[in-house]
Amino acid sequence: MPAVDLFGNIIPDKTKKPTYRAYLSSSKWKKKCEEKKISVGYKCERCGKDRYLRKLTVHHLTYEKFGDEPLEDLEVLCAVCHKSADWKREQEVAERNYEKLEEARFQGFVRAKYGDNCPYPDEEYLYMEYQSWRKKKGDW
Repeated sequence: MPAVDLFGNIIPDKTKKPTYRAYLSSSKWKKKCEEKKISVGYKCERCGKDRYLRKLTVHHLTYEKFGDEPLEDLEVLCAVCHKSADWKREQEVAERNYEKLEEARFQGFVRAKYGDNCPYPDEEYLYMEYQSWRKKKGDW
């Protein structure tokens, strides 16, 4: 079972650098990359540049099956598009983590103020109260 962080995100084996690097250096990965590049005609799947114009790399769309990923979980990208894809993923992860953190803060506020049996079923009212508390506290 994959490791999961505080917010429920799967922690890719990439965080275990020797394992990640060893896999990316393996003949299994190199063969899979070549197979993926062949399947898309040696072109970047985002901008269409071919291998003669830009160096192509293979990007993981997900790390859920890292080490045994199907070709559908991979994308052939040029260096420019790969950098953009990695940046976008980082932004999406940061946004999801912030939303989960904010939800946890809200739930913690409600539990601290009203206990486990909150008498107010109207979550909108509770969230307005939470926002007001955060403004007074100076967090916003």
